[in-house]
Amino acid sequence: SVHYRFMKLDDSHNGTVTVGVAIEDPSFKKGKEALAIVTHPTRRLDVYDGSNIVRFPGGKKRKNKLRKKVIFGASMWMTSKNSPNFNVRVRLASGLMIRIRENGFGVM
Repeated sequence: SVHYRFMKLDDSHNGTVTVGVAIEDPSFKKGKEALAIVTHPTRRLDVYDGSNIVRFPGGKKRKNKLRKKVIFGASMWMTSKNSPNFNVRVRLASGLMIRIRENGFGVM
């Protein structure tokens, strides 16, 4: 299942925006923990494996390349945080694939 987290962007706005997504899937830790993607003010998006933050490989040599991380059967790719099309893609062993984009304003 996929769960969404909403929040007001500004107190003067009547609507809400998406600031988080949690995915529960039997192929990821037998469905006992969620894989969560939430907005972050400086890193744009953070990925959590349960309560642990997922660190993607980085460095000067990988500046404009996709960064890949595989944990518990979930393959994840993240673009450079300076990319105009910044996104995180997740593919689970069950076949579920989701792409989450962040627009630079803290909104998915």
